[in-house]
Amino acid sequence: MNLVDVDEKAEYEDNKKKRINIKSLLLLFFVIIPLILIIIFYNRNIGFKNRVDGLLSKMPGVVGEYFKGTPTEEEIVKRIDYLANHFIQVEPSVAADKLYIIKKEDQKLYSSIIKGMNRISAEKTEDVVLKVRDIELRKDLLSSAYEDAIEDERNSFLSEVSRIQGQDINLTIQEIERKFASKDFLDILKELNVEKMGELLYYTNLDIRNYILDDFNLERRMKVELEINKIAEEKDALYDLAKYYETKPVNELLDSLGSSNMYDFEKLATIYRNMSVVKSAEILSEIEDDEFIEELFIAILAEDNLMDSEMQLTRDISRTMEFVNEYKQRVLKLVKVYGEMIPAHVGEIAEEMMENDETITIFDFDIDESYELSDKVIIIDILSDLKRDQLSKVLDSMEVDKAAKLTELLAKPKERTYN
Repeated sequence: MNLVDVDEKAEYEDNKKKRINIKSLLLLFFVIIPLILIIIFYNRNIGFKNRVDGLLSKMPGVVGEYFKGTPTEEEIVKRIDYLANHFIQVEPSVAADKLYIIKKEDQKLYSSIIKGMNRISAEKTEDVVLKVRDIELRKDLLSSAYEDAIEDERNSFLSEVSRIQGQDINLTIQEIERKFASKDFLDILKELNVEKMGELLYYTNLDIRNYILDDFNLERRMKVELEINKIAEEKDALYDLAKYYETKPVNELLDSLGSSNMYDFEKLATIYRNMSVVKSAEILSEIEDDEFIEELFIAILAEDNLMDSEMQLTRDISRTMEFVNEYKQRVLKLVKVYGEMIPAHVGEIAEEMMENDETITIFDFDIDESYELSDKVIIIDILSDLKRDQLSKVLDSMEVDKAAKLTELLAKPKERTYN
């Protein structure tokens, strides 16, 4: 190859390189740079982006389908605003759970939602963000599951406390007697209020009571014992009242023991349980309010159960009331008979019967009590119900000393002899 050919070849290569460089520059200036500018403008100008997306969505094939399913920037903003408002409205813990998932998948979306929430309420947003961070600080799934299990167990425990707190006292005492040795059950009893616990333990077997009290801390034990002592003092006061009422005439007791105006039924039950059956029957036989008697009997039965008593007090009182009412009916009949008799004859009968204090009638109640009547008691009951003018004539017909004695007896409250 001669020198001329070499020069021509070199010149050709130089020209070729120049053409390539010119094409590259043209490609750079007229294609790549404009494309870069378009992409930047596309991402920064919402209006331009929406127009381009609209045009591309009309293209056939995969490209068109893709851009058809892509939300516009305006739609994205609306959705973010909607989510921000939604998470502000719901409970912070619920919002935090949802936002925690969003943050793991799309940090940018999470930030946008938080900004939107902050515009609505900075205070609520801060609370939610703190809860999201708390969730992030959870060590692992096991920890989360463990916490959920603990919460479920606590809720179940509190439900048991609430059940026992509101349960019938007799049922609860029976449950205590069955479960008092269980640590779980003792933990439940520790959560009951002091008043309820004191009432329960007052009626509970002494050994079981002490076992439960020993499990309480010193402060709670002292508070419960004070409540037990308070109930015991109230009961003692009612026992003393029962002894006092036992000595009073029936007609003086009707206001106090014949209604629930002075005492509630629980207190009335304690009083009646500690009076004699006969005294209780005499009082109740003067009462016409059947609902009151029924409520009283229910209260007596309830206390019998609490005291674990085998007495059938309401049955005994009912039977005695039948006898007392039958006796009163017979007296009323005799009052009518004596009212039609000559006063002098009635006076003679009265003088004779007043001299006899010996028991002539005994009604046994199948309990440790009996109801005894004498001639003297019977004639006093009859004469007490005579009309005033009839009684006056009877007294006029009697010897002065005997009339005075009879007047004295009639002036006294009626008394019964019972053992």
